[in-house]
Amino acid sequence: INIIFPLSFLFLVFLQISIGAFVSGMDAGKIYNSWPLMGNSIFPNDNSVVNLFKLSAFSDPSLVQFMHRNLAYFITIFYLFIFYKIYKNRVYNLYGSINILGFFIALQIILGIFTVLYGAQIYIAAMHQLSSVFLVSSSLYFLYINTKIS
Repeated sequence: INIIFPLSFLFLVFLQISIGAFVSGMDAGKIYNSWPLMGNSIFPNDNSVVNLFKLSAFSDPSLVQFMHRNLAYFITIFYLFIFYKIYKNRVYNLYGSINILGFFIALQIILGIFTVLYGAQIYIAAMHQLSSVFLVSSSLYFLYINTKIS
């Protein structure tokens, strides 16, 4: 599989963790404690879409949570695309690493949803943050195995 996919995936994971740091720092997980909607809509009703394209978006808890949620959706779709390419092309050497990566993505998603639903209770939120270390590690492992077979 082309090296650009695992590199891009790793970049997206680092970007997601960075946005997650903003979520954590602003206690943005304590607002909009519903999923999949943010309150009654997909976009937070206390804001405007235009504000999403301003640098000040990173100081707005509802927009930061929106970015964090939607980047997670994008990462999941990107993972499924990579997973499909690997299995369609029968790249047997990558089966193990892509499956491990999928496990940690699923774990992150579940913990992220629980973090939101339970108002960012410290134990669940800490588990969500801790599992991001495993997600980075499995992303690096996927990159390493991919470069080893190329």
